[in-house]
Amino acid sequence: PVHVLRSYTAQQIESFFRTLFALGEPGGEEHALREAEAAIEDATEAGTPVELPPRPTALRRLQHELVARHGLISESRGEGELRRVLVHPPRC
Repeated sequence: PVHVLRSYTAQQIESFFRTLFALGEPGGEEHALREAEAAIEDATEAGTPVELPPRPTALRRLQHELVARHGLISESRGEGELRRVLVHPPRC
């Protein structure tokens, strides 16, 4: 298939790829949960804490819940709009 972008801007290109690969919006719930799942996997494999990008309160809460369902511990760090989740690796 041939895809055409209206303008050659970073936003247009990003939007195209998000649609093409069904990635969801970067600030959305689905994207935030995928970030948390990747952090859970990384923390488990590497054995080191993984820090997620800043998110609003509601999305951080969902990320904390997902981490807890996997039996790991998480905490929020930072202040205001820079508050983010830190996923800790499993304890031996």
